[in-house]
Amino acid sequence: MDSIPSRSPLHGRYLITGASGRLGTALAARLTQAGAEVVLVGRTAASLAGARRTLHPSAAVEEAVCDVADASAVWALADRLHRDGGPFQGIVHAAGQFASGRLFALDPPVVRGILDTAVLGAHWIAQAFLPRMVARGEGQLVLVAAAAVAPGRGTNPRGTSVPYLVAKSSLAVFAHALDAELSGTGVSVSVVYPPTFEASARPGVLSATAVADALLALVIPGASAVSELVLTPVSPQTGPTGE
Repeated sequence: MDSIPSRSPLHGRYLITGASGRLGTALAARLTQAGAEVVLVGRTAASLAGARRTLHPSAAVEEAVCDVADASAVWALADRLHRDGGPFQGIVHAAGQFASGRLFALDPPVVRGILDTAVLGAHWIAQAFLPRMVARGEGQLVLVAAAAVAPGRGTNPRGTSVPYLVAKSSLAVFAHALDAELSGTGVSVSVVYPPTFEASARPGVLSATAVADALLALVIPGASAVSELVLTPVSPQTGPTGE
């Protein structure tokens, strides 16, 4: 994995939902390389163990099984993590489910899973974790949407299901509304719109590590308050641009 961009060492505690996914593991690697403690949140112990194996053996990582669509499970997780460890500097909500196909062909449990994991998951995470950030007067919550629903881009449903697009666009509305509600508290809420990414960059496609670097820039202490960030692939040589 590439070396982390030059910046001051991190000493805070961070939480990543969807941590067993490609983006979650890439971000965990960046954060732990910088010296942060990271809690990996996922739905199964097996998936989290797999994510942990991709990280350096000395990385300060804790694995926490939790379905973020389950409000009671999220609240229990927040209580346990705050009881057993220090406060969180940043949270990245990258958990999500994807399904292709036309709406009429999708089973109700699939639709509910897509919407609940992204949208309700963001609500429960915010309600359970952010009050403690507000009490401290600092912290960042970053929500991962998708370039297909970025401002001014319209939606491109080809190959992408309607529930997925609705879930990602809802995250953007939630981020802006909550960020406004928290104005003056020292806690910020941002939304990132990454395009399709892969393990390695190629022309027109970002690497998961490049997207993770953009997320990292939003959650480090003292980061500029950015309400939204649209990532655009340029080339493997020039890297992503933020708009």
